[in-house]
Amino acid sequence: MKFPTNKSLDDLCKRLENYEIDLDRFLAAYLQDSQETDLNNLVGRSAEIVVETAIRNISDSVTYPIEFPLINGGLETEHYRFSKNDDLIVYRKDSGRIMGHADIVIKVDGLPAMVEVKTDRKLLRSQKSFRGGVLNALREYFSHEPAYVLVIPNDDYSSWENRQKANDLMINGAKIVHLPISRNEFRQYVANRMYS
Repeated sequence: MKFPTNKSLDDLCKRLENYEIDLDRFLAAYLQDSQETDLNNLVGRSAEIVVETAIRNISDSVTYPIEFPLINGGLETEHYRFSKNDDLIVYRKDSGRIMGHADIVIKVDGLPAMVEVKTDRKLLRSQKSFRGGVLNALREYFSHEPAYVLVIPNDDYSSWENRQKANDLMINGAKIVHLPISRNEFRQYVANRMYS
């Protein structure tokens, strides 16, 4: 699958990679009110909040439009059905099989994009078919091929397998954005607030 892009999405990704993240300001309210008891789930959701907040803040300072389309639960396309919890969950209509979820969906200067936020040790844990199913559902919804943005901590994913996966994604037009924080720093920040 070749992913489309435009100059505005390229600019957004550069800005996001250089964005100064204020974890206390972005996460204090969420972490204080969260009922989540699983650290991995809390770290993952916290990372999504950080990225979405940064994108919203960046959108206030750029000249091109950045939208957060509201895709309501129960909405259907030709082959897929959407459900909304914290994330946008995609199901096959014919089988009811879950295809996966989209962390963040945006439109940048008219181009739809799925933003996936990863904070674990493996660069890509989800099956390609599931990610492809979510991207196909978004393509049907927007009637346009979506871009794919993978946001990861600034750690070096040094295994050959992870480097190869990253290279394959970039060859196909995906954007890989490194947040200015390491996986361990972020996890420790969330853990300290979870257990305090």
